[in-house]
Amino acid sequence: MNEEKSTPQPEKVLLLKSSRLSKFERLYAEQQQIESAEAFEAGEVGYLNKVLVQATLPYREPDPNLLAWGRRAGNVALAIQPGVTIDVSTGKPISIGYPYGVIPRLALAWLGKEIKRQKQREIDLTNNMSSFMSEIGFDQQSGGKNGSISAVKKQLQRLFASRISLFDVDVNGRSMTDYSSAKFMEIARSAEFWWSSTPRQDALFKTKIVLGEQFYEAFKSGVPIDIRAMRALGQSPLEIDLYCWLCYRLAYLRKTSIVPWEALQGQFGTETQNEAKFRWQVKRALTSIKTVYPGANFDPTGKAGL
Repeated sequence: MNEEKSTPQPEKVLLLKSSRLSKFERLYAEQQQIESAEAFEAGEVGYLNKVLVQATLPYREPDPNLLAWGRRAGNVALAIQPGVTIDVSTGKPISIGYPYGVIPRLALAWLGKEIKRQKQREIDLTNNMSSFMSEIGFDQQSGGKNGSISAVKKQLQRLFASRISLFDVDVNGRSMTDYSSAKFMEIARSAEFWWSSTPRQDALFKTKIVLGEQFYEAFKSGVPIDIRAMRALGQSPLEIDLYCWLCYRLAYLRKTSIVPWEALQGQFGTETQNEAKFRWQVKRALTSIKTVYPGANFDPTGKAGL
């Protein structure tokens, strides 16, 4: 194997991510890493269930008191229920809250990668919090209430406590059948977090999760995604979603297909009502995506759609 094609070393990736670069410079630096080795060669292929690629998680935090949150995209739909805990002062159950934003998206793709690699429902996480955060794209780690460490911990707790249902929708919209053969698909049956309060310190015991059976089966075969590209786009959940969706669509397209702007907005822009603003957001996101996915063949300038 040519030495220039060898797997990028973690230290080099860390240096690139930690530099104070503009967004374009950071994306371009990541592109060089992506072009230096194929994702499979570099061991950087994650997997996402195709329904989660089409019907995505929330961008912003839903009302935690909602019984369930959902999104439909064409003939598939997703519903998610938050986990609950007990209010020690009242003894009543309260919602933990919904997973949303970039962190659960990066964590799910990483889980898909580890399912393929470890080939079991019990997934060993990295020995310390810092290593795990670097794996999913957070090399600049900060403490405190509003720091990245607290945000990752909170989103992981919400993600692993939630239940997801994946559905096929009747073409006429009259009925729904359960996509995964389980109305409530637990992401994790159990989770043991032994990470030290010092992020870079190795834990004495293994930090691990045991995935729900249906979730494990749903992710054993999924849409392959270059995790390096997801990490590079990790400041925007819309960019991540569009990138994953393009990976899925372009894998099987054999001729030009026009996706109407209205359909795209229904799928990705339910939290943006203004169509002109949505088009602007998509075009800006596609500029970033093209940097880390130069082979993607799309034209965002058509009036009818993408």
